[in-house]
Amino acid sequence: MQHILETKGLSKSFGKINAVVNLELSIPKGAVFGILGPNGSGKTTTLGMVLGVVNPTSGSFCWFEEGTNHHIRKRIGAILESPCFYHYLSAEQNLKIVAEIKGADNSRIEVVLNRVGLLSRKDDSFKSFSLGMKQRLAIASALLSDPEVMVLDEPTNGLDPAGIAEIRELIISLANEGRTIIIASHMLDEVQKVCTDFAVLNKGSKIYQGKVSDLSSGLTIIDVAAADKSGLADSLSTIPGVINFRLEGSLFAVSTNADLNTGQLNKALIDKGIIVSHLAQRQDSLERKFLEILKQNNQ
Repeated sequence: MQHILETKGLSKSFGKINAVVNLELSIPKGAVFGILGPNGSGKTTTLGMVLGVVNPTSGSFCWFEEGTNHHIRKRIGAILESPCFYHYLSAEQNLKIVAEIKGADNSRIEVVLNRVGLLSRKDDSFKSFSLGMKQRLAIASALLSDPEVMVLDEPTNGLDPAGIAEIRELIISLANEGRTIIIASHMLDEVQKVCTDFAVLNKGSKIYQGKVSDLSSGLTIIDVAAADKSGLADSLSTIPGVINFRLEGSLFAVSTNADLNTGQLNKALIDKGIIVSHLAQRQDSLERKFLEILKQNNQ
């Protein structure tokens, strides 16, 4: 399997602050890879280093199993932090400036504007755009050189639900074209909807890496409630197929294996004299996994 990006012991310190510590990442070709972490975990610093914007304190990184030279950098499209355009210029005029900087052909401008759904607005000023449109224009600028890899730092930050949905669908469609997508985000639900793989950073260190599909592989989450909470907890601890459970508000979140469904769990509880007031199955979430990983790391 070809790896688009690999880091080895990648570290960055700002004075006494260790922003990234011995980071080991391996991102496969074709993945939609989410880099998750709380504020200050090192996500943006990591992207800055692998894009050549921030100089590492130590360690190394390698793109396309080849290196880090300028020619390789042209194969990567990126948006770091907020989109930066001239507010008084039109979308097309802004992209002409970007194309000149990148050495891209101006013939690509209408192609990328059409790709992000802004061709009809090409003559409108940037200041007239909504936040979602501004983010789509930023993605268009990153696509000017027709890159193999897209690196997006918080692509849905500050957007309303409609804008988030627009960017989500655009990311999915870009991935379906065969591009590798790397996303740094704190919006866990959105990452779960678009990503194939993810890593969790905390205090500059990677504490987990895995596949999003593994979240629900062989594991079911059933939310259960009953008037007799202590009796419910005692009963759950003795039912075969219950892996673990914990109280979340007024509900017990019960992790079960594939052999125990809601009907069977309900019957088992009735047999033990527990009448449930709520019983519903749900898919395990990235948010739940993320919080569990952070909790274990902070113990």
